[in-house]
Amino acid sequence: MRIGIIGTGYVGLVTGLCFAELGHKVTFVDIDNKKISGLRKGKIDFYEPNLNKLINKSLKKENISFTSKYDVLSNSRIVFICVGTPSRKDGTVETRYFDQAFKRTLKLSSKDNLTIVIKSTVPIGTFQKYEKLLLASNKSKLSLVSNPEFLREGSSIYDFFNPDRVIIGARNQKDKKLLKGLYTKNFSSKTKIYLVSPESAEIIKYASNVFLGMKVSYINELSRVSEIAGANIDEVSSGIGADKRIGERFLRAGIGYGGSCFPKDIDGFIAYKKEKKLASGFAEVTKKINEQQYIYFLSKLFSRFGSSLKTKSICFWGTSFKPNTSDMRNSVSIKIIKKILPKVKQVFIHDPICTKDEILCEFRSNRKKINLIKDKYECLINSDILIICTEWGEYSEIDYKKLTSKIIFDGRNILDPKKLADHSVEYHAIGM
Repeated sequence: MRIGIIGTGYVGLVTGLCFAELGHKVTFVDIDNKKISGLRKGKIDFYEPNLNKLINKSLKKENISFTSKYDVLSNSRIVFICVGTPSRKDGTVETRYFDQAFKRTLKLSSKDNLTIVIKSTVPIGTFQKYEKLLLASNKSKLSLVSNPEFLREGSSIYDFFNPDRVIIGARNQKDKKLLKGLYTKNFSSKTKIYLVSPESAEIIKYASNVFLGMKVSYINELSRVSEIAGANIDEVSSGIGADKRIGERFLRAGIGYGGSCFPKDIDGFIAYKKEKKLASGFAEVTKKINEQQYIYFLSKLFSRFGSSLKTKSICFWGTSFKPNTSDMRNSVSIKIIKKILPKVKQVFIHDPICTKDEILCEFRSNRKKINLIKDKYECLINSDILIICTEWGEYSEIDYKKLTSKIIFDGRNILDPKKLADHSVEYHAIGM
């Protein structure tokens, strides 16, 4: 099948390359000519495990192409719109890129039927808005479907080929059959496909991320209770997670969630509720707890050192918002470094993937205090304090002897307190 992908960011590129891997002919469209030029050479401007292998493989097979010209999409059977929908300052969703992409797609003169699929996370009510535009265009060969993505950064390729579920929000049986056929043909028979209304599809995406964010905030709130009570949050979360009604996933205490999905989608959901004059509830509390969590973590540091902190140098492990990605959007790590930077002598930073230029782009002031170190142990040499911000695997698999004499603040609870105690390391974690 010929598939069009509008947008070559994280969702668009992963989705399109995975479809190409399944044997489909995929055309990518993006208005950024520089990005298009790089992708034609196999250059990807973000890190995702094994994505480089996929693009190079497809380039050799010649079953993918990259262009800035929309008219080539006329030959596609399905066009997925995967453009960014970032948050505005007030929490509402910026939809101008989606609007531009949709209107340009609407102008396509397709000889055969063309199904436009909304893959971008758009505000609730978007489908109805653009459905009206589609009907007003009198283009009977075009139809619209909502098919939200559930890809996790760092494991997106696995998620694409092994989805928990596929949500298809369509009005007519023809589109339902088309999209269902696309997924059932390519995925395991165990994959659950839900044929729902477009309105339900939009809410399912938001509701999923709000609920997961809620679990993260709940365990973080519980971590504060555990500290006061003298309990161990890891033991508490294990006990809670063993209940099949709750489940163990997203019950790991830490400094809070970040990234491009949870904050944006929770804000977007809250904005929709405000617009409809609905009372505040779980989403608002979830956001508040998350915003407080890293401040609470920092208060432990400030309380421990007081004014003497200005004489200390700090080593930070991790800048990406989660492991196995270079994404620093809404990274709690960056927020913490920015808060600490003016208060300390020097800062040393290590991240396995994020580059020097990417990291420095996050800091406009006090750059002279920042030292980027390629080796995690070398990063420790001239530091008095180690702060762990991202749970990269290599940070938990370490030589504990090399941590001797350091004071550690573990924002992800990835180190072993018993091993640290054996090496007389002063250790501060979340909820312990």
